[in-house]
Amino acid sequence: MNRKIMKQINRQVEKISLQWLHSLMSEEEAAKIRPDNYKDYMKMNSHYFVEGQFFMSAFTENWTRKRLKKLYRRNPSRPIDSYSHLDLS
Repeated sequence: MNRKIMKQINRQVEKISLQWLHSLMSEEEAAKIRPDNYKDYMKMNSHYFVEGQFFMSAFTENWTRKRLKKLYRRNPSRPIDSYSHLDLS
């Protein structure tokens, strides 16, 4: 993928992760989450093992990046910054 597109995707991954975390928590708890500390609230394990296969955990940074790349390939005319956490599920 183009370096310019990947930079946009990587920036959007952070925004989507923050949106997703804020949607799970109350307003008081969500106010504590900022772009500099949101990784402390994310899952520690990015993969899980079931019946001899590894699967990627949902809403980790790698999973979000992979979904954004897939959505961009399907519709390259849509701006990357228009995607939200609701588009990924």
